[in-house]
Amino acid sequence: AGIVSPFISSSKNQLLHMFRRIKQFNQLPAAEKQILFLAWQRAWQVRISLWFYSYKQTRSRIEEKFASNEKKAENSVSAARIATLVMVASNWVMSSTCLSRALVGEWMLKEAGFHPSFHIGVKKGEENDFEAHAWLEIDGEKLIGGTAAEGFKQIYRQ
Repeated sequence: AGIVSPFISSSKNQLLHMFRRIKQFNQLPAAEKQILFLAWQRAWQVRISLWFYSYKQTRSRIEEKFASNEKKAENSVSAARIATLVMVASNWVMSSTCLSRALVGEWMLKEAGFHPSFHIGVKKGEENDFEAHAWLEIDGEKLIGGTAAEGFKQIYRQ
């Protein structure tokens, strides 16, 4: 038996993983493929904006785009599914944060006719450092950033 390089084994696993992801994507309904691609595109837009501009400026830009591009109030895809697709898309964006994910989720959900509430919370970390977290809710159900929101005191809601 020959010796198999860990690099070759790792590359093969990565390739198999990529093919599984492509197969999963191809099995999505057309509406979900469109949402996933749009979420990925917007996740990059928001992430880049947050690198160069403040939260307030980024939020203002998103609200301008939403106001000029309001969509239908009826949607065949549930709010929870849209939130899941936003989270999946955000995994493919460098340095995606809870803030960028919540902003993209809010944008996508509002555009689909839902009414999410955007939250920011704070807490003291283990070493007395300051921690902040952003999440989205609809009717009290946390859709994005929910499990990580435990222990954070809400200081902002929109």
